[in-house]
Formats: sequence, structure tokens, C-alpha cells
Amino acid sequence: MPTQLAAQLRSAAPALAELEAITAAPGLVVAHAPSHGIWTPRTPSSSATSS
Repeated sequence: MPTQLAAQLRSAAPALAELEAITAAPGLVVAHAPSHGIWTPRTPSSSATSS
């Protein structure tokens, strides 16, 4: 693993562990958005926001 990536993962580990603990809470209901393998933030399409 590249050194810089390893360092970034180590620094993110506490926040990721906290997120996992919150989202794994018993009885928590979450909605999942469909994914097409895109890892970038998405914005609503113009057709979804037009009337």
C-alpha cells in the first residue's frame, strides 16, 4: 500500500469507527441510495427537480 494512502487511512480510522458504531446501532433504519460505482458526490438531475 502506498505510504501516503496508509497514513490517510490511519488518520481516518477513528471517524470511520465512530460512523460504523452509529450506523450499526440495533433498530436503526436507514435508506440506501442506488449506486452505479460512482464515488463522487452527485447532484439531482434537472429532470428530477422540474415539475
